[in-house]
Amino acid sequence: MRRLFLAGALVAAAVCLSPGAASAQTGTARRKVLDEKGQGLAEASVLMEYQGPMTRKFETKTNKKGEFTQVGMQPGVYRVTATKEGYAGSFVEAKIVLGDPTYLPDIKLVPKAAAAAAAADKGMEELRGGFEKANTLMNEGKLDEAEAEFRALIAKNPTVPQLHHNLAVVLAKKKDAAGAEAEYLKALEVKPDYVDGYAALSNFYLASNQGEKAMELLNKALA
Repeated sequence: MRRLFLAGALVAAAVCLSPGAASAQTGTARRKVLDEKGQGLAEASVLMEYQGPMTRKFETKTNKKGEFTQVGMQPGVYRVTATKEGYAGSFVEAKIVLGDPTYLPDIKLVPKAAAAAAAADKGMEELRGGFEKANTLMNEGKLDEAEAEFRALIAKNPTVPQLHHNLAVVLAKKKDAAGAEAEYLKALEVKPDYVDGYAALSNFYLASNQGEKAMELLNKALA
């Protein structure tokens, strides 16, 4: 009986120490890192950071097929970031569970130049949309909303003279002469050869009986 008990204990210990039992107590993450063409990206660095109260992270690299596997992970939500020299980094968030491997979404990396161009295109598209919205608000007489929209655009694009110019128009309509003049001058500061800016500010000075300032400005423009 004693031998049977010992044998049973040894079997139980072996089961507890087996790889399957160990994996049941932790999670496993698997997936791929792809390039812009959808091909596996080899030797990409993958950082997995636990988003829970404790700081815990794992690091690995992709194989020749762009695949990676990480075992021994505490269950919970992780931010998985992939990077490689010459590429813009990217990340996904996924919940790792116990037992069977968690297959993460594929992580796609694009060359830095392409990422920068895409960001520039997106920024220009947002600028155009915001500019049209602000002008529509101004034309509809919603001056407070138009001012807020122009100021928000200027905060992101401070060197675009047309934004300062149109904000000046809004402020002039609101009878804020000092504010309008400051924005007209700011438009010329960011673009000294901004012809429309000189014309607009000169007309502003003439309309407010500041002929001397208008002549001074025109002489400066000619110079």
